[in-house]
Amino acid sequence: MKAPFAASNAVKGAFVPADTMARLDKDRSRSARWNLRGTTDGGYLGSAEPVPRSPPGGTMVSFPAATVLDPSGRLTVAMLESAALPLIVAPWGAAFERVRRGHEFAVDCRANGRPMRADSSLPQQTGGKHTKLPSAVVRAAMLARTWTLSRGFSGISFSSYEALRAALETEFVPLVRLPLSTDAAEKITLTCIAESLSGTGEAWLDETTWSAADALEELDLAPVRLGPGDASAMSNGVALAPAVAGLAAASLRRSLESALLLSALLGDLMGVAPDFLVPKLLENFGHAAATMEGEILRDFLLDANPANDRSPIDLSSVKRVPQLLGAARSAVDWAVSMVEDDLNGVADSVQFFPDEDLVAYGEGLTEQTTFAANLLSDVATQVGELAESQLGLLLGSKKSGASAHPAGTPVHAMVALEQTRKLRLAHGKLAVALRRAAHLRQSSGRTSLCAELLDTLADVVGPIGGERPPDTEIREAADALDTFVVKRSRVEYP
Repeated sequence: MKAPFAASNAVKGAFVPADTMARLDKDRSRSARWNLRGTTDGGYLGSAEPVPRSPPGGTMVSFPAATVLDPSGRLTVAMLESAALPLIVAPWGAAFERVRRGHEFAVDCRANGRPMRADSSLPQQTGGKHTKLPSAVVRAAMLARTWTLSRGFSGISFSSYEALRAALETEFVPLVRLPLSTDAAEKITLTCIAESLSGTGEAWLDETTWSAADALEELDLAPVRLGPGDASAMSNGVALAPAVAGLAAASLRRSLESALLLSALLGDLMGVAPDFLVPKLLENFGHAAATMEGEILRDFLLDANPANDRSPIDLSSVKRVPQLLGAARSAVDWAVSMVEDDLNGVADSVQFFPDEDLVAYGEGLTEQTTFAANLLSDVATQVGELAESQLGLLLGSKKSGASAHPAGTPVHAMVALEQTRKLRLAHGKLAVALRRAAHLRQSSGRTSLCAELLDTLADVVGPIGGERPPDTEIREAADALDTFVVKRSRVEYP
């Protein structure tokens, strides 16, 4: 039976169950210190009022108090980021019916003795060094798996599905440790999630390691008793690789916006003439994305006052920006389409089709995400090298970035996420240098946009020789850039 609805908590036409709101209200005291983004597309239903929060190592922007997602819609990479905070995956409507029918059919198949491939055994944790998956990655994988289970092809019981869905409404994070080299990362991750929901293993709560049982009790979540086939349904799928690649893509999209803004600020401070941004010149290049980047950069530099003491060769790291970022944007858009197709597809090793009276077997592959993750790594590396070369121009030295060598799914996606993290820090470093260069030159920026960006950076970048650690200023400058991008970007962000 469905939980009673709290009509007073209706969000854009979606009614939120009363027990869901109670869990969210309890979590808000913890979540008040966090600050990631909500979503405005795909399966998004709505959100409560925005509240200011500040995530560990995250972006300083506002996040809705309760994000509501409809699993009948399309899961997007932007929505994956919202899973870092408690959110609601709507437990009513078509998803409920699909899960129920799929489970009933699976039960009938087993009761009637239909030959089926045996449930895979749970992978055993091996010895040696392990790495702890970041909480945001585990939560994104939980959301991705919930979305797949909502399709109703896994045969999972509604009680097990509900346990995963309800955990997303809280700050519950299963503790997942992966061997540094493994070909079973997907299965280990999903198994750890399933075991944690049943009260086995460990969880991460309030920045502390808890036993899973204690964490569930603290959050008023009942340990789930996995029924026949539920362990297999929970773990014999794909979630980690597309979730990680999706987080990387979402971060990289913001970094491309930062790259364009920082290039405009550098061009403004260096007195770059916008003659390389002539509309017909951009059109003749033949790439729509490069033309778009050039047009936006031209708008940024529209009222710039060019200097005459720089040669075009000196400023090549600015003048090739439209072409490089145009290519990067096209590549990221393609990668996002591949990752989102995987997020919204079903790659379970056992799938139940009630309407066709069919049980079919897949292989759990994510080849599209593998290609996409490699491409995201390449883009992050190239844009990072652009930032390093621009920093070298500013400091009068030559810089070069390191190349990435990704290998092994879902390691491909983890490498891509790490590359995007390094790119954010490279932009933070460039932003600090640009702010100090403007201070030394007593320049507030020739264009209104650059002046606004410098004012934003001045809030987090102190004078040369100040008492604040350089790493702190770089991280805060990267956060400030993200906030600035979200406020001003032509790309729709939550």
